[in-house]
Amino acid sequence: MDFRKSVIIDAPLDKVWKIAAQDFHKVELWASTVHSSKANEALSVPEGAEVGGRICATGMGDLKETFAHFDADDCRFTISFEGLPPFIRNAQNAWSLRAVGPDRTEVTNDVTMDFNTFPGRLLQPLMRGRLERNIDNLLEELQHFAETDTAHPRKAEAQKKVAAKSQSSVAS
Repeated sequence: MDFRKSVIIDAPLDKVWKIAAQDFHKVELWASTVHSSKANEALSVPEGAEVGGRICATGMGDLKETFAHFDADDCRFTISFEGLPPFIRNAQNAWSLRAVGPDRTEVTNDVTMDFNTFPGRLLQPLMRGRLERNIDNLLEELQHFAETDTAHPRKAEAQKKVAAKSQSSVAS
């Protein structure tokens, strides 16, 4: 399964690149599906990058994301994933950023996902819809963060839910 999503962000290329690539390990600041994130210190760091990858705590457990490709000069990077459900054989997300004006940046995500024969092929249509919505939300949240320097309201709501769940489990 392959698909492409793009967004135009009213912010300069260098600012958006810093958020998406240089501060890769700080995705928890703006992505609603990520409860916490940190640099994966076990990975080698590609030339031009700050980290080699990150570990994200999500509602579905920890997800390890590693730079499979990183090109700071061309503002492109590709992420590979570990910690996906077993019916997903492989997944990559290629990011490309380009200036489309002095203070405008286009961000494009090319997602590639390969499924195991069973039950992956049966779940593929459901997964495609969900994944496309997740990427749409991710790009919208990046756009909001880059344009306003504040987290998207969806991120604020997600943080409240995580905090309430933490308080509930501590009280038990």
